[in-house]
Order: sequence, then structure tokens, then C-alpha cells
Amino acid sequence: MTITGVIMEPGAVSTPHAHSQAEQIWIVETGTGLLLGEDRASALTAGDIIRTPPGDVHGIENTGDGPLIYLAVTTPPEDFRDFYQEER
Repeated sequence: MTITGVIMEPGAVSTPHAHSQAEQIWIVETGTGLLLGEDRASALTAGDIIRTPPGDVHGIENTGDGPLIYLAVTTPPEDFRDFYQEER
């Protein structure tokens, strides 16, 4: 598995995407946001745990005034280094 700590600033969006071979579990530590899907959006907040099976489209948007912090647990493991690189 890959465990990634994510900090999203207010207004930040992880555009909807899918992992064909991996499931993800998100554990929201602080903040509020929207869980984005193909044709849906639902609120999430600290304490929520979200599971996305392989192939499910998912994304997240920070709708709060402060950081949205969550852990993403991906299995089998994937290398996310390129995805999380800051644009320069």
C-alpha cells in the first residue's frame, strides 16, 4: 500500500480521476470539502472515511476557509510523486 498525507489549501481541487487497478481510502483529519464523482458531489468533513473501489471516478475540493488535510491509503501501491509535485 501507499499512504500519502495530503494538505489542500482553500479552493484547491483534485480533479476527478480513477485508478484502474487500485482502491483508495481517504481519512479526513481536518477541514471541509466536497467529494467529487462523475455526476455527483457530496460533503465531507473531519472524521469521514471514504472508500473508492478500483475504477471509480473520484476527486476532492476544499470548500472550507482553512486547509483540508487527509490521508490517502492506496492498495496496491502506486507512485504519486509526479501527481503531487508543485507547479513552478
